[in-house]
Formats: sequence, C-alpha cells, structure tokens
Amino acid sequence: MDENHQLTAVELIDAEYEVIENVNLLIGQVKSSIELPELEYPIDGLFPGVTYTSAVYPHLDGSKTLRLNVAPLQYDKENGNAYFYKRMKFRLTAEPSLISVMPSHWADSVALGGTLEKEFEIRNTRQSNLDVSIEKKGDIGNFVDFDTSTFSLLPGESIKIKATLASTEEAGVGTLSGEFVVKSTGGEQSVPVIISVFAPAPKISVWKEFKPTSIHEKRSGAVMPKITVANSGPVEVAKLEINDEILDNWTIKNINSVSVSYFDNENVEFEVSKKVLEISVENRKLKIKIDFSGGIEVNNGGIINVINSLEENEIIEIKYPTHPSEKLQSGLYESQVAVKATTPDSSNSITKATSFLEIYQKHDQHRGVRSDE
Repeated sequence: MDENHQLTAVELIDAEYEVIENVNLLIGQVKSSIELPELEYPIDGLFPGVTYTSAVYPHLDGSKTLRLNVAPLQYDKENGNAYFYKRMKFRLTAEPSLISVMPSHWADSVALGGTLEKEFEIRNTRQSNLDVSIEKKGDIGNFVDFDTSTFSLLPGESIKIKATLASTEEAGVGTLSGEFVVKSTGGEQSVPVIISVFAPAPKISVWKEFKPTSIHEKRSGAVMPKITVANSGPVEVAKLEINDEILDNWTIKNINSVSVSYFDNENVEFEVSKKVLEISVENRKLKIKIDFSGGIEVNNGGIINVINSLEENEIIEIKYPTHPSEKLQSGLYESQVAVKATTPDSSNSITKATSFLEIYQKHDQHRGVRSDE
C-alpha cells in the first residue's frame, strides 16, 4: 500500500481444514537446552483460539507493509482433536486515505543534546469537516513535541505543524524510532520516524605562528613556533594529539625545550608537567599527546591543580625553539599543524592550521607573514 491508502479491514472469508482425531499434545515434553515458559490450555474452546492477527507497518518511503500472522493449527483439549487449516482465503479492504500528511516520513540525525525541527502539512481530503489529533508511538514519544496536537480542518483545508525533537541525555547515542499517527473521524495516517543520535564532535580552534614571522637569511638564532589550541565548543576534550610540521633545514636541538602551558577560563596560565606528556620527533614532525582523562598536573607559581579535561574556552599553548641546520635561502616557507581532539565518549575531530615564515635578503624588504585557520 502507498501513503494515499489505508487498510480498513482484514477478513477470513473462506477456509478448508482437516480434523485430526485423538491428538495427545502436551506442552513441556520437548527436549531442549532452553527453558520453556509454562503454558496452559484454556479449560474449554480451541487453543490458541485466534486464527490470525494483522498489523500494518509504515516505511520511510511512504509505503506500508501488512504483516499477517496465521495459526493454521487449532487444538481442542476437551475432545483431543486438532484442526489443521489446509487453505485460508482472506479479503483485504483498502480505501483512499482521507488525511494527507506531507512529508510522509521523517529520517534525520542529530548530535546528542541537540534539537531538530520538521514541518509537516496535514490536509483534509474529504468533503466534510475533520477533527484531528496526533498520537506519538515508540522511542520518540519522550523527545518529540508538536506546536499543536489537536485541531479541526474544513474540507480541502490544510495546516502546517512543526515537530521539535530534543535529544536529551536520556535519549543516549543510538537510534530513536517510532511514528506519529494523525487520527480523525475519517481514518488515520502513520508517519514513521527514525532519528540517529550521535555523540557530538569536539569543536576546537587552532592557531600557529612563528616568532619572529620574518627573518634575514643570515640569521643563525632560533625561531619559536607557537601553537594555540582552544576548546571553542561546549563538549569537553579528554585527549589532544598535536602533529606539528618542522620546517625543512630546521631542527629541535633539545626536546626538553618544548614547553606546554594551560590557560583556564580566567586566562590564568599554568605550566603543564612534562611527566604527563608524550613528546617525540618523527619524520620532521613534533608529536605531543595529552591525555586529560587520568588527570594532569598543572603548576602556577607553586599552586598545583589537576585538570581532567579541556573545557570550553580553555587553552593549551605549545612553544619550542627551532634552529637552522643549513644555510638559509630566501623565500616563503609553509608549515602546518594538525590537532586531533577526542571527547570522553571517543568522538573526535581534526583541525588544521597553516603558518608561514619569510626569509629575506635585505632588511628593507622584510615583512611579517602570518596565516591562521
């Protein structure tokens, strides 16, 4: 069935069965490694008694599936007979839907803690007035609200209603599924809903700059790259992995010269203890790993704090001196840093920034160059 029709009746209109006499059917005699539930036959009448059941399931493409469950074997405990239906004929009756809902489904995704909004148009397609109500079913019931849930429609009239889904912590990460049913005296229309709730990725900002940004080609002293990593979103960061590109023909003479600072929400600077850091140099890349989840020690003039995450508006700053390993050549040199941030629930994001160092020949030609992302 499509979204323009609704099933109004399922009827068993003809059947052919065979009587099997003197059946000794006992529950619980089946040998099995699983534990069977205790069942009892009714004192009188047939078991299971219900010959068939039916249910209609809507799909996201607007179509519907009829699930028909048939019990072709019925047992009468009183006379010991069983009735086996060899043939069953059903009649299905479908009529045009008197309510039109567009769109016919809602499939979307949202970060945990976020919200979604969706507008639906409901139209009365019959020739008389309709009193309409909306009922929520399934997982979505606790998280979806409508700006109106009851209303009346004149013939041919339509109304646009807005559904709002709030993926609170109670929703968890996973899939919210269900439907909302638009009901009226003229029938009903089901709208299937499937919402994927994912863990929000951390949002960080990264800057890189050289101090100084422009040098003479005869310079022999150090140049100091500075990397700033700021948590610019509401999600806490549990781990940081910094991969900074060292310029060609430049080197870090002493890995202990790398300094890492932490700035709290009030911009107070703390020195991060090197014993909680993983620092290495591989293939012209400075790699630093910071794991906040176990608690890291920071120090400000003897005041020691332990932080367990990088929270919103907090900053990590990295500085280290690099020295030329060969004679410098004039030009504009590019260096990139990539920072991977991971949340406590393992959601992550990667942010990159690029900076330039200018090497010039004459003092009157030099100019500062800086590029941030």
